[in-house]
Amino acid sequence: MNLRIQTAGPEDAPTVHQLVKQAFQEYTRPGLFPRSLSALEETLEEVENDIRTREVLLAWYDEHPAGTVRYHLLPDGTAYFGRLGVLAPYRHKGIARALLAVVEGAVAEAGAHALRLHTPRRLSEAAAFYTRLGYKVQAVEEKNGIVRYHMVKALVIGTVQHGGERRRESGDICHAGG
Repeated sequence: MNLRIQTAGPEDAPTVHQLVKQAFQEYTRPGLFPRSLSALEETLEEVENDIRTREVLLAWYDEHPAGTVRYHLLPDGTAYFGRLGVLAPYRHKGIARALLAVVEGAVAEAGAHALRLHTPRRLSEAAAFYTRLGYKVQAVEEKNGIVRYHMVKALVIGTVQHGGERRRESGDICHAGG
């Protein structure tokens, strides 16, 4: 396995856009949600804006785009991540876990004391995954007809909480080999 995680630049917007569309496509099953997920409706321009205004990571598995996540710091001293998606052929290879390890390390280094997310309650596998990583349900909310968990994980400020090699050169953040 050759996994490389990098900060997405403007030139990566089309790749991130397509990756999110493909990764979230399975959630269009009839009856799963009352309406389309916002991840499936976002435009290339919205992805470009997120790359300019937030942190967007792109994971490459054996030089193929495989996963992505977006995050940003909040004024209350926490951080939020969303749009975590891994393409189906690359799931169960540790990519989502590696992406979140980079996010957790970066926001802890930046001084965030907690990391937050929302996940639909109907996606029990996703909630179980986050629970295994130490996230806890803080609240159950409804937005646009979708009941979702608001999950939070406490972080140790200033501590990198992953075993990967951290790099900043040329936009590469983490390399994992195997």
